[in-house]
Amino acid sequence: MFTELHNFSAWKKAMKLADNLVDIADSLPGKEWDAAGTQLRRSALSVVLNIAEGFGRYSFPEKRQKYVIARGELYEAYTALQYCKNRNYVSVDQIQIQSENCDEMRKILNALIA
Repeated sequence: MFTELHNFSAWKKAMKLADNLVDIADSLPGKEWDAAGTQLRRSALSVVLNIAEGFGRYSFPEKRQKYVIARGELYEAYTALQYCKNRNYVSVDQIQIQSENCDEMRKILNALIA
């Protein structure tokens, strides 16, 4: 029924990114889980949810608005990730990989918005 969404490459990449960022959020120490962890989870999930909602809209202006929101949430997730890096909660390798994934997602969203 939702085959088109499952075939949408932006959605697939955002879903994988959300999975990866939620894994990082779940690995944070207890004292940070409530703050950085929940924020990272929420913003990562919001990226993929807004992409899905935009995909389901009929008009380009409606689609674009959801993709713009997704891009803002991506910047929020990236910032939470960098906070975790600054606090040494996540390995440098993990941060590097997920930062590159965020950058790739940013480029995809910019293309969808344009």
